[in-house]
Amino acid sequence: MSNLSISFEELKNNLLKDIEFKVEYERLKPEYDAMQQFSKTRKIYHRRRERQ
Repeated sequence: MSNLSISFEELKNNLLKDIEFKVEYERLKPEYDAMQQFSKTRKIYHRRRERQ
């Protein structure tokens, strides 16, 4: 049986070769980075509250 899986990084690198995809990815990246930071901060906040 062949292995058809591909890592996320490999998939992302392949997709970023497409100029239209790359432009849209770069346009949306700040928004997703902000959401990711918010999510991390929220997890930290909840962990600290659980300890109290």
